Amino acid sequence: MAKAKIPTTAKNVLTPDQIILVETSMLEAIDVWITDWVKQAGTEETFHPLAVQFERELGYWYLRLFIERGDGHIALSDCEVISRFLDEPVDAQMVSLLASFSIKELPYSFEVSSPGLFRELKTSRELEFFLGEPVEVSREVASESKNTVKKNEIPERILLATGILEGYQPGAVIIRTDSGDLATFNPQEPGLSIRLNPTIEENPLFLSKESDNYD
Repeated sequence: MAKAKIPTTAKNVLTPDQIILVETSMLEAIDVWITDWVKQAGTEETFHPLAVQFERELGYWYLRLFIERGDGHIALSDCEVISRFLDEPVDAQMVSLLASFSIKELPYSFEVSSPGLFRELKTSRELEFFLGEPVEVSREVASESKNTVKKNEIPERILLATGILEGYQPGAVIIRTDSGDLATFNPQEPGLSIRLNPTIEENPLFLSKESDNYD
């Protein structure tokens, strides 16, 4: 866990744009640090930072790094090593970013995790990394009234396609469906979700009892 302190008098309030800036800046920096670390270690393994999320839960901030190994089989031990390696540079970068927002003090927890077996693919990094993997595409059903979906209720979704993630370019995701046809979807379409959809036979990680989250 890391805690950033800035000697100013501003309140700990971040705008949506500031949160996005933290996420993009940290992902770019972590990408460089991981690349240098792998080179210095002289290992044949490669690691791919896929996304950074900075979010508030129950009044506390979490900075979450989702990372995958080149072979797609990142383990708890990998996350532990990466977390220890990144702890100091991440904290220093956060101090700098928060200072630019005039934030006085912002306790947060830094976590390193695998993307997860059924992760929703939202970024270009994720879509490019998981090319060739089985996915499902669904769309949220539009409610007739804003009051139809209650707070904390999971919105209804309709399944559009399942198959292999065949191709990606900005504004277009190509899926080779289970029937062998090609289907194209716009990943920026409101309510659209593209999610990993592995099976026990296709993904040996289902058989692993090892947790993949470390903080």
